[in-house]
Amino acid sequence: MKASGKTFIKVTAIILIILGAFSALTGALSMAGSSMMGSVANDPAVQDALAQAGSSVSTDELARMAMISGGMLLGMGILYLVVGILGVIFAKNTGKAKLLMVLGGIVAVLAIVSTVINIINGASMSGVFMDLAFIVLAGLYFLGAKLNNDDAKAEMAAAQAIETVEVEIIEDDQDEEK
Repeated sequence: MKASGKTFIKVTAIILIILGAFSALTGALSMAGSSMMGSVANDPAVQDALAQAGSSVSTDELARMAMISGGMLLGMGILYLVVGILGVIFAKNTGKAKLLMVLGGIVAVLAIVSTVINIINGASMSGVFMDLAFIVLAGLYFLGAKLNNDDAKAEMAAAQAIETVEVEIIEDDQDEEK
């Protein structure tokens, strides 16, 4: 069983596992920090410091935004971990190529959406480059899965051709016996 895309899948999957673990940890810490921020939100000293800094956003709103973004980061991290782990497990298995193509497509779409949102919100160039790196990473993962899928189709076509030849040989043998 040939798996032309296994290297693409394995390398990108390992990178996704590393980035997914980092994202999940960062998201969890962000959520914990926002929880602590919410507990000090009504402290007059914090309110005064924000007012002096010229912030028009309340600490409750900041805590809520940090909780939401932390939750999204945690969710994305878990998704990247799952996609990466499945990629490592199924990199050689051409029968699972379609599953990996779907997962790679999902990661690519989410990376594109994230890039657009970050550009609209005026994210730093490093953030945009990181999003672009995820798009390339998901594209390479998808490419590896596509190569494996093509190999699976070729294997099925070859197996069908062999069956056809065997059937023709059996029919020829039966005709000769009559």
